[in-house]
Amino acid sequence: MLTALSDYLRLARAGAVMVRNDVIIPDAYRSRLPFTAKLAGAVLRILMGSGGKGRPGERFARALEKLGPAWI
Repeated sequence: MLTALSDYLRLARAGAVMVRNDVIIPDAYRSRLPFTAKLAGAVLRILMGSGGKGRPGERFARALEKLGPAWI
């Protein structure tokens, strides 16, 4: 049970890092998101700092660096 919980927390952290760096959803699809997803992304960017500057590859590389060597 604790192993599954730690796996879910690790996955949630990875998702938060990807959202914070604007890696998951391209700008073209952002207008189609439900309000709750837009709100969650905005809150993550405000509270944890926006890393969404640069080209898509640079943002993805920065997100992987923040997650650590196991994700690379």
